[in-house]
Amino acid sequence: MTMGPRDLLLHDIEEYMRTYITVCKSADSNGAHGGGTVLQYLQGNGFNYGNRHTEVVITAPLVHAYFTIELAGRNTDIFGFSRDRVKVEIGPDDGSHTSVPMYLIPYREGNARGVKLPTQAQDGFAEAFAITAAQDGCTFEVFGSATSPYCSHSNCKDKAANERQDKMKDRVDKLHDRFLQAEQAVNGAFVMPGGLARTQFQNYSDDRVAPPNGPIRQVNYSDGAKIAVRGIADQSVKGNRVETGLFTHRRYHIQLTDQSKREVLGPQVGAGQVIARRRQGVWSFYYQEHASLYFDVVAVDKVGPKAERRRTTISNANGKGADAILCSGQLWPAYTAHYLDLDDYN
Repeated sequence: MTMGPRDLLLHDIEEYMRTYITVCKSADSNGAHGGGTVLQYLQGNGFNYGNRHTEVVITAPLVHAYFTIELAGRNTDIFGFSRDRVKVEIGPDDGSHTSVPMYLIPYREGNARGVKLPTQAQDGFAEAFAITAAQDGCTFEVFGSATSPYCSHSNCKDKAANERQDKMKDRVDKLHDRFLQAEQAVNGAFVMPGGLARTQFQNYSDDRVAPPNGPIRQVNYSDGAKIAVRGIADQSVKGNRVETGLFTHRRYHIQLTDQSKREVLGPQVGAGQVIARRRQGVWSFYYQEHASLYFDVVAVDKVGPKAERRRTTISNANGKGADAILCSGQLWPAYTAHYLDLDDYN
């Protein structure tokens, strides 16, 4: 039996990222459980939302995350890979045992926001989590020590499209300066640690040969989706098998519609989500890339293993839909990728 989202996240975060499409809504405007808003809570934790487009604090705000099924996987009788979509609401820590305590990596449209996640010695938690809002054009970055990394969520929708890539680089670079300033304000003389590879989960790439503060591992969150779709784009794949009688069964044959191919393989931005976990004192970050796909579907009814009775097209002009996790894996400190393979669901 499949675990619910909260329990599976606590039990096995990598399996959670392969099982549930996760959409954490805007992390500065969600209604917070218990009254108030997350924006007000962030202001109380050091984010003053002044005139600076880039802002950091070295103490991450502790919130609670509530995981609820927002949309069940569609046409699961046909598509075994169609996933439930989980909505994550976040609010100030209220001590609830039905939610998950999380550190928040804040987001604000047209701005860059960064936090330093705490060590186990600082908060005393045997296990801790962190989350940021879902991405569809932003850049998430993590770097530094695995026991207390720096991470950020940067957005540049306040700029014209042809200016956004350079502006994103500028804001991410400023985050490093602001982190250093914040550390020096607390600790005096301080040198920003090199630590593990700077990793960006992004749409706007950093194409400089030698960007400030060392090399960057770049993970474009539309790339994994494109790789997965290219693997199935021109194939007719067998979907679910359903037993219809003692000697009869139905097998669905599916093929991605041309419109879905164009949408995923085109230039538009994909969708991604990042969640982090600290276990045994070490932070690890995980990601997923997801999309809604549509397929032309033919139902093939058979008697016994081979005798075909009839073929029936059961999809409409737009196809039948599935919500799929196209790629997921670990983002930092290591990087792994697990792509959707429809043959896994035969």
